[in-house]
Amino acid sequence: MESVSDFHCVTGWSVYAVRWSGVPLVTVLDRVGAPKTGGFVNFHSFDGTYVESLDMYQARQPRNVVATGMDGEPLPKAQGWPARVVVPAMYGYKGTKWLSRIEVSEAKAPGYWVVRGYDDDGWVGNSNGILEDAEE
Repeated sequence: MESVSDFHCVTGWSVYAVRWSGVPLVTVLDRVGAPKTGGFVNFHSFDGTYVESLDMYQARQPRNVVATGMDGEPLPKAQGWPARVVVPAMYGYKGTKWLSRIEVSEAKAPGYWVVRGYDDDGWVGNSNGILEDAEE
């Protein structure tokens, strides 16, 4: 699957029309029997430090991707090789790079940036005026 979306950093910069390739996150969730509502999806990185969480509504947005490629090439190491989570309707910190594990749980894992003061509800537009339709 290929998905084109803008990438927004909460600090105010953006990269437009990034072409991500990979598997829709909703496909992964459906294959493992994750609930349609309720619960959380926790993402863990290979460094053992970085963790981020989405509630099931956020995780099941149709444009979310477990990306293994970017702009027609394999995902570069700096961009999260071997895989990263892409959540187009949310700021970049909600998408885990260097993905090692996806966990479906009733408990929300405390997000790396959230415990450092970033908003747990990272929808684009909450702090820099850019809005994307989360349902597109």
